Amino acid sequence: MLHRRGRRVAACAALAAAALLLAACGGGGDSVTIVRTDATPAGELPAPVGTALSGTVAVGAAVADAQVTARCASGELSTRSAADGSYRLDLAGVTPPCLLQAIGGTRGAGAPTGPLHGLAMAAGLAQINPLTELVLARALGQDAAMAFAGFNGSLPSAAALDAAAAYLGDQLAGMGLARPSGDLFAGSFALGDANDLVLDALQAQLQAKSGSLQALAGVAASGGDLAAHLNHDREVAIEFAAVAGATGVACGQALAVPLGSTGAVALLKDLRFYVSQVALLRDDGVAVPLKLAPNGPWQHTATNGDAVTLIDLEDGQGGCFIEGSAETNAWLRGSVPAGRYLGLRMTVGVPESLNHSDTAAAPAPLDVVAMGWGWQAGRKFAKIELAEPSFRAWSASSFLVHLGSTGCTGNPGLGTVQCSRSNRAVLQFDAFDSGTQKIAVDLQALFATSDVTRNLGGAQGCMSGATDPECEAVFAALGVDWRADGSGSGLPLGEGRSQRVFKVLAR
Repeated sequence: MLHRRGRRVAACAALAAAALLLAACGGGGDSVTIVRTDATPAGELPAPVGTALSGTVAVGAAVADAQVTARCASGELSTRSAADGSYRLDLAGVTPPCLLQAIGGTRGAGAPTGPLHGLAMAAGLAQINPLTELVLARALGQDAAMAFAGFNGSLPSAAALDAAAAYLGDQLAGMGLARPSGDLFAGSFALGDANDLVLDALQAQLQAKSGSLQALAGVAASGGDLAAHLNHDREVAIEFAAVAGATGVACGQALAVPLGSTGAVALLKDLRFYVSQVALLRDDGVAVPLKLAPNGPWQHTATNGDAVTLIDLEDGQGGCFIEGSAETNAWLRGSVPAGRYLGLRMTVGVPESLNHSDTAAAPAPLDVVAMGWGWQAGRKFAKIELAEPSFRAWSASSFLVHLGSTGCTGNPGLGTVQCSRSNRAVLQFDAFDSGTQKIAVDLQALFATSDVTRNLGGAQGCMSGATDPECEAVFAALGVDWRADGSGSGLPLGEGRSQRVFKVLAR
């Protein structure tokens, strides 16, 4: 960092930076004091201010060990930022103007997101931070990284930079932040000063809204409204997959992993389930409901706000041909208000208000006959079925898991149906990022303690019977209260954290 003493010195330094005439500052009793930084090797004197670029890389905190590159009209130089974010580049054989880029490095315990850019019309100070990134994007009318990659020595005019700085000030004011002051590119900057406090506040808003500087820079490049972008609803796409342990599952081929207490080889016969009451968990612990995308073949939102999505992971091939279909759906799509979200919660099941209706008259995806049930016109919330790999390999040819409400009475036409056991499974993941992760239904975990080759009583497999012996292990894996004497409540256990069937995997 450069430290100057005296008002005449400050004026001279500015003149030197603008005209590359350090000699103009040579007379008189005042002097320029240059304090060594970590970028200056021991035993060497730093270059004079008129022959170097220096500044600070910061994003609301110092960025240490970033690779700082100056791409200039006559060449390119590179160094790394010091622990306090400062950097220095001696302009040996290289002439400004220059575009600067800082990549990588660390700030506190984490890494900054994406590259940062600055510019230098002449030698001297050249700051690199999100404020310079946004002003550059507006002045260039494009992504600064693209301009850096194709830099040919041409930079925006002073008028364009002034207009871009004024735009940024107006936009930050619209976000309730202070306007930056001084020359953002070649002015002084220190951690804790006024402009750094603006950076702190901007970073806080980006974090609170789960926004990114790169997306904000794209809005700035087009002259858009930064506050509107930062506060708009966030699109969310949650992917689902079928696995057995760590191996993918598909119709038409034997599962690669043996299942159950006997290590049985099995074929997939069906794998579909409804999900509802989907919410993202904000960083303050509040569950924010996901607003589903417009109604379509796979999702439906009723006028009362109850919503449901059908996840269909069978493709009608192989053993899935009997009741399956070629169409599949592995995605849940919707939106949430801007915010910082850390986790996910959802229910496997159809909301009560939508469950007891005629499949023939119901909207998609409640019209799937294979997911209908005869218990007061309810639905199978989940339909997961296995088949034996060859004729008479098992004592029972299939093992069926049909999750749905039981103990139902009343008239669905009159809306008077009541079920003593709802049997809806709740899933809660305290850490989940839809951008990098997916939700997998793990058949190995579902059938871990079941003997899928035999039927001990009741329905074939587990069809949610209150006393069906096959349901004990299945319901335990799904985290739903079930008891052998029929006294199970059918309510989720452990607030969705006790289930073992659905898990988070990397995409």
